[in-house]
Amino acid sequence: MEALAAGCPVVSTTIGAEGLELVDGQDLLIADDPLSFARCVLQLLEESDQASDLARQGRRTVTACYDWQVIAPQLEEAYQATVVAHQVKLNGRGKYYA
Repeated sequence: MEALAAGCPVVSTTIGAEGLELVDGQDLLIADDPLSFARCVLQLLEESDQASDLARQGRRTVTACYDWQVIAPQLEEAYQATVVAHQVKLNGRGKYYA
C-alpha cells in the first residue's frame, strides 16, 4: 500500500493484495508464481505508459480508500461503538464512560 501511495507501479500476489480494494490490471498487477511475477515486472519496465497508468490509478484508489482522512473517522466510530456497547468501567469507582 505504501508503494501505491507513493505513486509506484506495483506487482503483488493475490495474498499480498487480499482484503484491499484493488483491481488487477487497473491499480496493480497480480502474479502468483515466480515466472508470472518476473514477467509482470519486466512488462512494467518495458511499457512505461502502462506503468504510469497503474501508478496513477493505484495512488488514486489508495488515497480514496485508505488515506487517514478517510480511515480516522471510521476508526473513531468503531471505537465509540465499542465503548458504548461495553460500557467501559473507569478507575474501579463505578463510573462509566459512555
